[in-house]
Order: sequence, then structure tokens, then C-alpha cells
Amino acid sequence: MQQIQVSDLKVILVEDESGSRTMLRQLLRLAGVKSVHALANGSALLRQFERIDADLLLLGFDLGDQLRGTDLVRYLLRRQRLAQCCRVAFITNQADDALADLPWLQLPCRVLAKPLSGIMLTGLLQETAVLLSQARPLLQAVSCGAEPEALRRVIRIRAGQLPAISRDAIRQMQVRVLLDWRYAKEAWALAGRIRDPLLGLELRLELAYQLGDLEALQQQLQHMQQNHQLKRKQSWYLCRFQALQLDELPEDLFAELRDSQLTPYETNLKAILLYQQQQLPAARTFLENRLGQARDSYQRNALLLMLITLTLLDSLAAAPGGSHADWLDAYAEQFNPDLGSLDFRRFEQLILLARAATVHAIDDEIEPALQQFAQEDQQLDVFQLLFLAYIYLRLGREQHALEQLWRVEVQLTAMPMAAERLAVGYFHRILFGYCHTDAQLTAQTYTQWGLMFNEQKQWYRALKMFWQAQRCQPDDADQLLNLLTQLHLLQLEQYWDQSATDLVQLLQLQTLTQSQSRQLQALSLPQVPRRG
Repeated sequence: MQQIQVSDLKVILVEDESGSRTMLRQLLRLAGVKSVHALANGSALLRQFERIDADLLLLGFDLGDQLRGTDLVRYLLRRQRLAQCCRVAFITNQADDALADLPWLQLPCRVLAKPLSGIMLTGLLQETAVLLSQARPLLQAVSCGAEPEALRRVIRIRAGQLPAISRDAIRQMQVRVLLDWRYAKEAWALAGRIRDPLLGLELRLELAYQLGDLEALQQQLQHMQQNHQLKRKQSWYLCRFQALQLDELPEDLFAELRDSQLTPYETNLKAILLYQQQQLPAARTFLENRLGQARDSYQRNALLLMLITLTLLDSLAAAPGGSHADWLDAYAEQFNPDLGSLDFRRFEQLILLARAATVHAIDDEIEPALQQFAQEDQQLDVFQLLFLAYIYLRLGREQHALEQLWRVEVQLTAMPMAAERLAVGYFHRILFGYCHTDAQLTAQTYTQWGLMFNEQKQWYRALKMFWQAQRCQPDDADQLLNLLTQLHLLQLEQYWDQSATDLVQLLQLQTLTQSQSRQLQALSLPQVPRRG
């Protein structure tokens, strides 16, 4: 295993304060780092680097505009512009705020409080060099679908014998491999050995959601609240939990935060909640008030994009001849894709197409542009795909809309918990509801997606799809058998409100075909635990 030295590290520094940026660059040089790129803000980072392949991304939490450093990192992850082997560290006067909103990364994230001393920076560089020396080749093997024997070697590593900085990264990779191999119980036990309290908490929360373990999820949420951990994310996890359990949205998600304290992504999430609870007028009033107080071009464009999105969504249920087209024109006229920290230009053509589909709904006029997007679909992110799904719905092409929503579903599996992930989930649910109003067709789509996730070896995402299909047709024998089969495959007794025992009893009360009876008989046999 090649040992990386501090002098080998490639560092990108993003700091909006000129004096602090100069001092940090000098400290990095004094520590022995030869490759340092110093930038003033997130916009400069996105302009100069199409992909961040550095060893260490050192950036501020407050970058001088409404785009926080944590949101910038999640944007880079979502756009696949941040290498998995790049470590991230935040430097800030707001350490508590940064710790409350850390992005979930493969390599442990660090938060360093200003003023940063040479000793603190040297310590960060040294531990980063050790971490990358040990974790990078393993992470590359896990990410690139290495041969089973190579992955077995990853599992056999005794992380407790490694330097402390590497243990959590190795254990997180081992959890990932165990899940890929369907060893859920072993993955849960290993996640409990993560030393970093925040990383361990988020990993166990995600595992609880994947495994559909209600008791474990409630324990982790209670632990998070009692220990005041991940304060910014507490509302998001509770929101996800409540929506899952009740099929309705919480009313007081942001009760403890003033509107001026919300990030742009949180503002947009609040607008979605208002839209679903109190309809479009309430959401428009809230967003337009925030628009009048926007502090920079990034925030202004983000608010306008949400106003456009909600107006488009609402137009699907509105009577012809309403005011939606006029509102769209007004918001689109104010939207300036050339301004703002992020790349808003990727929405410019989509907004024009969505507006045309809303007003005219003429397939022939829009088809050439849609074909162009289809050729570029590998580069589209979840928000662009949601726009495409809307356009296809407007054109009456529900199957094409579902294809875009499937791509959104796939990308959702890789999105870390954040306000934007919840927002995407709610938009996905609304558009999916317009694609299917029939329970049987809805169940068929979920079943198809479950089979497709199984093909990708996304076993636990497939389980969720089969569970949703069975909720649509709770007494359908095929749906019951699909869910029972997946539980059997994963050696799980329960997924949320459905247990294997209850499913068997329900099936025994039904009149089954011979094929279904044989399948049930095989699934009713006691399972032999797999060897470790």
C-alpha cells in the first residue's frame, strides 16, 4: 500500500475572506503542501473545476453568499463533480452550525474553528495523508465493482488495528459491502462500532430506513434529539419519518427557525409543505415575500425556480383559462440563468419547454428539443428530470414521464439526507400521482421498479418498491408474494408494518393458483441462516 506524504497532497482552498485566504495558503505551503489552489468563493470553484479530484477540499462554511459550504458540497455530490476519494474539511466561525449540517461523505468530514493555527492545519494534513493511504485503494475497489475476492479482503480488514482516523472510513466501506451482499444484521452491528458519533448516527439512521426497522429508527431519532446532534437535520429526519408513517406532512417542520434563518433549500422545502397543506396561494405569498428580501443572485434565482416549479405543478390540476401562464411569464422574465453561484443555465431551455407545453401542449413543436435532452440524459440531475417528467405529462405521454421519474428514483438512492432530497421526494410523489390514478397500474409500476432495482443489486430499495406496490393492492396475492419473496431473500422478518408471518397468514386465507401455492410453500419453510 503506497504511503501518501503531506507534500503529495493536492489541496483546493475556498475562502471568501481575502486575509484569511492568504494566511491559510501560506500555512499550507509551510506545512509542505506543494499543490494549492486558492479561490474566493463557490462560483470560482465551479467555474475552474469541472470535477474536484483534489485530495483535500478545504472550504468555508459561510462563503459570503446564501450558498453555504455544506450545500455546495452536496451540489457537487449530486452533480457527480466531487471525487469519492476527496476529503472535505470546513473552516468556520460557526462550528456548531456546520456540525449540525454536515454532508454525509465516504471519508470522514472535519470542522475546524477559526482562527486556524499552523498546528491545527498540519494535524489535518497529516491525518488526511494517513487516511488516503489506507482508504483510497479500498474505496476505489468498493466503488468500481471489484471482484468478490477483493471485496472479501475489504471485509476481513481489522479496522480496530488501524490508526484511529482510518477506522471509521474502513468500517463504513465494510457496511456498504455487507449490504450489497445482503448481510443486513452484520451491517447494523458493524455500524454500531463507528467511533465518530455523527457519522455513526447518520449511518444507523440510513440503515434503519433501508431495513424498514421502525423500532431502531425511533431509537436513533430519540438519541439524536436527546443528545442535540445534527440539529439542522433533526427536522428533516422527523419530516421523512412522519411522511412515511402517516402519508401526510408535518405542519411545524420549521417552527423553531425564523424565515430569515432558512437556507434557500430549506426555504424551498417549506414552500412545498405550504403548497401541499394550504395550496398554491400560500406558497406563492411565502416565496414572493422571501424574494423581496433576497440577498444575492443565487438566492433570487433559487426562489424564482421554485415559484416556476410550483406554478407548473399546480397547473396540472387547474381549469383551462387560469392565470398560471401569466404567472409563469412573470417569474421566467425575472429568472436570470447567467447569475448565481450555481449553474442555473441548465434550466433555461427546460423552463421554455415547460411553458410551451403548458400553454400549447403541441408535441411536434417540442419533440426536437426533447430528443436533444434524451441524448444528454446521462448529465441531467434530479431537478432537470422532474422538469422533463412534467413536460411529458403535459403532452399526455405518461410512460415517458414515468421513465424520467424512474431516473429520479435511482438518483435519490445516492442523495444524502438534506432539505433538497426531501423536496425531490415530494415532487416525485406529486408527479407520480398524476401518471397513475389507478391502484393496479400504480402497483405494477412499483413492482417493475422493484425488479429493476434487484437487477442493479439495490436489494433494499427494491424491498421498498415491493412494499409500496403491496400498499396499493393490499389483498393481491402477487403483491403479497413479491414482498414476502424479497423479505425471504434478505432474511428479514419485518419491513415497517408488514411481517413475513402476517403475509403468510394473509396468503393462506386466499384462493391461490398452483404456481402461487408452490411459491408460498417454499417461502413458508424455515430459513437456514447464511454462513458469514
